[in-house]
Amino acid sequence: MENNGEMTKDCKAVRFEQSDMVMILLNLAVIPDEVVRKMDLKAGWQKRFKGLMNDYKANFQGMTWKYQDEELEKMYAEFVKKQQKTDMDY
Repeated sequence: MENNGEMTKDCKAVRFEQSDMVMILLNLAVIPDEVVRKMDLKAGWQKRFKGLMNDYKANFQGMTWKYQDEELEKMYAEFVKKQQKTDMDY
């Protein structure tokens, strides 16, 4: 997998794929269940995973998909307060 001390294109692709897999596994708890159930980790999985996430975002219900920001933090804090009032275990 090396060519004159340099990694081949295929070797680099495998290493990138391994690195990406570690990041996915570390963040598995925040990946939507719907996406996790459909994903596989066979060679080339990143493209399929990206497609699944894009489909999830395109069909996201309730509000426009966006990354975490100050407004979203505020909405979440309000949600937690509301839930605490109804949660008997809290």
